[in-house]
Amino acid sequence: MGSPATRYRGVSTSSALFLRSPDLQGPPLTYLDPPSSPSEHPGCSSFAGVPPELAPTLLLPFIPLLRSLQRERRGKMANLEDVPTPDLMTELLRRMKCASKPDKRLILIGPPGSGKGTQSPIIKDEYCLCHLATGDMLRAAVTAKTPLGIKAKEAMDKGELVSDDLVVGIIDEAMKKPSCQKGFILDGFPRTVVQAQKLDEMLAKQGSKIDKVLNFAIDDVILEERITGRWIHPSSGRTYHSKFAPPKVSGIDDVSGEPLIQRKDDTAEVLKSRLEAFHRQTEPVIDYYSKKGLVVQLHAEKPPKEVTTEVEKALS
Repeated sequence: MGSPATRYRGVSTSSALFLRSPDLQGPPLTYLDPPSSPSEHPGCSSFAGVPPELAPTLLLPFIPLLRSLQRERRGKMANLEDVPTPDLMTELLRRMKCASKPDKRLILIGPPGSGKGTQSPIIKDEYCLCHLATGDMLRAAVTAKTPLGIKAKEAMDKGELVSDDLVVGIIDEAMKKPSCQKGFILDGFPRTVVQAQKLDEMLAKQGSKIDKVLNFAIDDVILEERITGRWIHPSSGRTYHSKFAPPKVSGIDDVSGEPLIQRKDDTAEVLKSRLEAFHRQTEPVIDYYSKKGLVVQLHAEKPPKEVTTEVEKALS
């Protein structure tokens, strides 16, 4: 820390971390594990700080050096400006771990209950990717009142579907976040061939492309057994399954003794409708990417750990 102070001392580093704050504005310092007495750390002395009136004098010579270093290390200097101060060390350690990971741009395709939600966090953490779920991105853009978010809200307020171009634009914005630097997992998009084509066009403009499409293939009969057997405890979120993870007493939460409920979407009738829509819309997307040689078939009926092993082999 504190070196390199000039561009000539920094040319051999492989990466750099830029901790930026507004010029002439220093936030209060938070000390992590400060010594209770000088004897704990011999050779250390207290630091009285910099008087506010001297801050400009110390800062101004630093600015041109900083600009020079930024130019020299462009593409290798991480910017943590959008990371909350308490999370800085966690994010720094994560990025150090991720530095050697190859970039990956993935699409997950599979019907409801196929296990995408189980595998996504594992893939995200292992390969340092960001998880982009269409619904979450739309809500975030609307909440942030971005130009695209405002247009999306106008469409939703009218009861209209958000156009493919708007969704792709919102995905494009999300991909530019620092958390997506090593790549992304797209979940819930594309759902049609037209959306897939628009996504490919957007990535091509960035000089990028999809690396793999993971298809969570599973028989509809197995899905029905998985989903219609799910029961939840509403207040805690604890989940059970009548066959695979039953409660001690049928219909009763193990911890509270309160009754369990079944989601409206977890019925055979609703599932049938959702699967029909999936097969009609999404299977052509699988064919589209299969022709590009990007699809990896996963046996999603297997236990989660075995599916994870298949994912690891596919991405190795």
